[in-house]
Amino acid sequence: MDSPTFNFTTPANPSQDFLTLVALGTLAVTLLVHLMVAVAVMHDAQTVRQRGIGLMFFGPLGWTGISFLTGLFGLLVYWLMHHSSWRRDVPALPTEAAEPYPREEEPEPPERSSRSLFDN
Repeated sequence: MDSPTFNFTTPANPSQDFLTLVALGTLAVTLLVHLMVAVAVMHDAQTVRQRGIGLMFFGPLGWTGISFLTGLFGLLVYWLMHHSSWRRDVPALPTEAAEPYPREEEPEPPERSSRSLFDN
């Protein structure tokens, strides 16, 4: 059995080189678009949460991961769920900025009289 030999003295196939460059360029553009979509969704999800509007199903990090993996489709789903007229009102999850429960008013201390315990 002969082992494969590589001949580096002959010119490369230009059509294969072109297709390889097209594939690598497409991959680079796709990764760039997915990264830009993920950053935009992360920023918007944090803004939505800070305004006190609830995020559906996931927090900002979850929506960022989903949008990075799915790209423009994830952006479309995020927009439909959070900014379109199809959105349902969802209560916001408690965060550090917002208090989870309303504070009850503290009762006022009883008024002190000028009499002491030893006065008759």
